[in-house]
Amino acid sequence: MDGAEVADHLAVREPTSNPNKASVSDYVWDPDAGIMNLSELALDECPGTGAGSAAWPATSTG
Repeated sequence: MDGAEVADHLAVREPTSNPNKASVSDYVWDPDAGIMNLSELALDECPGTGAGSAAWPATSTG
């Protein structure tokens, strides 16, 4: 199957200038407007940011 499918909810996590925090932008689908609307901005603690650990651990795509 080609293309993309729109979800009802999208959460985007991004690093910040503080290695212990991540910015989280939450979007929800607005079917009337046909767009994803920003619903919430938040700062989250990054797990495992103690001494000697990375703020953004490497991820595997599979």
